[in-house]
Amino acid sequence: MADIENSKKAVVLAKDMGIGNRIMFLFSCLRIFKPQDFTLYWPAEGWVTMKFFDLFKFDWDYPVTENNEIIKERNINLPAPLCFTEGWRLYIDKNDGLPQFFQKEYLDPPHGYGIDLEYNRIPENIKDIYRPYFKRLQPSDAVAKRIEDVTLPENAVAVYMTNDTNWKELKVNNRNIEIKKYFKAMDKYPKDTVFFVSYRNPDTIKPFVDRYKDRIITLPHKDCKLMTDAVADLFIMSKCKEMILPYESTFCCLAWWIGGANAAVTIVRQKQSIGKIIRKFIKRRKIRKNVIET
Repeated sequence: MADIENSKKAVVLAKDMGIGNRIMFLFSCLRIFKPQDFTLYWPAEGWVTMKFFDLFKFDWDYPVTENNEIIKERNINLPAPLCFTEGWRLYIDKNDGLPQFFQKEYLDPPHGYGIDLEYNRIPENIKDIYRPYFKRLQPSDAVAKRIEDVTLPENAVAVYMTNDTNWKELKVNNRNIEIKKYFKAMDKYPKDTVFFVSYRNPDTIKPFVDRYKDRIITLPHKDCKLMTDAVADLFIMSKCKEMILPYESTFCCLAWWIGGANAAVTIVRQKQSIGKIIRKFIKRRKIRKNVIET
């Protein structure tokens, strides 16, 4: 296993990585290590239950072999640029021109240069580093067929919900946002605005349809357990010029990048407790004090 993980002929993704983390980590590896003729270890289990090539097409300049063997169950904490879990998904080098400690939303990576969850704050020159990778990422034929089932009007706004349960059973946290937060953001739009809503649980969509009627568009006959439908949602969201997204969703980040990193983003989030704010502040100060220059 160690030989595989350290090989420049392999990109190893962990079983516990969601689709956003997988794609962003993959593109970071392509940028940093520039592997060619490599094996992509993409587990078809865990958060992502289908093969890469069943979900995507990518314009590779060299042969890529997909292997669905599980090499790592969980991602492990390693300093950048080897791993994303210390505060980054898309690796930013200190020579890229980004100010150190740029991040406001997420904790800084060990070397102090990160853009996680910053969306429209990210400078254009930094976006241009990764735009070519996302532009080459296209839906598979099966996903493209599902995308054809949805026609979006020009003014469509993408809305994404990470909630796994219905609203009455909702356990509020960073990713599970109260419904009133969504309504508050959506009500600010003109009355003729149409919303494309992506969801993970069919029980969560009814209150939106009750409130906004035919202004709500969803993927027809969506199967929330089917990865092709999830990725179809991803590409449909990417077509919208504006997005209402929950905090800390890398699925949403992926949709935003696929769309060219141009959509205006409104983040909905829960109000954090004073204790949590203080703990985050202390952790951020500790990271910045011990920043690793690479």
